[in-house]
Amino acid sequence: MNFFSSQLDRAYQIAGFESKECDKVTAKPNSRKKVSKKDKSYFEEEFISFILSFTSIIRSGVDIFEAFLRSKTLYQMDKSLIYSEITQLVSNIEDGMSFEEAILLFGEKYNNSDCKLFQSAVKLSLSHGGSLGETLEKLAQVLRQRQAFKRKTRSALALQKMSALGMILAVIAVLLVQSLSQADALTKTLASPIGLKFIICGLALSAVGLLLLWKMLNQEVI
Repeated sequence: MNFFSSQLDRAYQIAGFESKECDKVTAKPNSRKKVSKKDKSYFEEEFISFILSFTSIIRSGVDIFEAFLRSKTLYQMDKSLIYSEITQLVSNIEDGMSFEEAILLFGEKYNNSDCKLFQSAVKLSLSHGGSLGETLEKLAQVLRQRQAFKRKTRSALALQKMSALGMILAVIAVLLVQSLSQADALTKTLASPIGLKFIICGLALSAVGLLLLWKMLNQEVI
């Protein structure tokens, strides 16, 4: 169990839930519409502020559905991604869908791990009657720590990408310098079957190594 999982378990225990019960909360399977990385990033940023405002509304004593209605009004001006998800949730409930089903569809197309934790907290509160305000307050604290860690990780990866790009440019620069300064030697090497093979193998290994490094650094931070 990592740090964030242990913090989430504490949040559930404070609210009167057993941490293992979270594993029982599963989303209804359905096909997701393809969402761009840009929209996923926007949703992730907006979701943290939504959690903070939603927690404050819940702590004021209103029920969950009323909290969503107030959040809808709060986000109505900027027409954000969160606003669209809240609007869809309210519409689903008004059309007869149960709250438990509607909450599992909230933000589902973004496949966001933070949103899944929020869904679990809300559903557990509905089924067990625990203190959702305290749970969400602890959850918001954990999510802020996760966001800070993600930002640091992305900054580190961006720096490594620049290093990888520098290595690629360095290899190209060395080849150009060698070909210009020692054109005769390069010509003789290329004319030799063994020399040509060595050059091809060296370039191939360099290219594969750089591509693997770039692919590893280009992994999405979740």
